[in-house]
Amino acid sequence: MNAIIILLVVAAFVAPYWIIWTRAGHHGAWSLFLLLPVTNLLVPYVLAFKRWPVEVKEKAKSDVFD
Repeated sequence: MNAIIILLVVAAFVAPYWIIWTRAGHHGAWSLFLLLPVTNLLVPYVLAFKRWPVEVKEKAKSDVFD
């Protein structure tokens, strides 16, 4: 019973970040770093300040039309 609860809590934390990383253009597996003790504090900062591939693609598209 405890294992099921732990898995549900882990899924509740990892799943949203998996989707966010994927929409940002990165691999969703980056969200698994949330399971590690110190890196779980750093992951939101990496996500916030890292250059997203989606931004690079959009900039490339806008440069073509300029």
